Amino acid sequence: MKIELDLPDWVKERHIRIFAGIEEVAKKLQGQPWQVKKERCNYCGRCCMNLPDNWRHDVKMMDDKKVCKYLGKDGSKYVCTIDRPFFCCSGDHTTLDYCSVEWEKIE
Repeated sequence: MKIELDLPDWVKERHIRIFAGIEEVAKKLQGQPWQVKKERCNYCGRCCMNLPDNWRHDVKMMDDKKVCKYLGKDGSKYVCTIDRPFFCCSGDHTTLDYCSVEWEKIE
């Protein structure tokens, strides 16, 4: 799918994110080129298990690990049991070796 838009000049000072439902599919972070999602999440759940110390949601214990309170399991997939918070939809764990999400830079 190709999208062409004329955006106002002030957006160049902001991050721009495009979502399909709650999944981020394209982004342009300030000062960087556009990126389009090349590989989707494999639902391993590890980003919901490796929580920062300042995690703003409640936690629970699952498989002897401290995880996000809203992490659930659907068969072999780990899923969010609520509508995912924006932080989680736009969070980027691709710098971590386990993350399956890949982005392609569009020059």
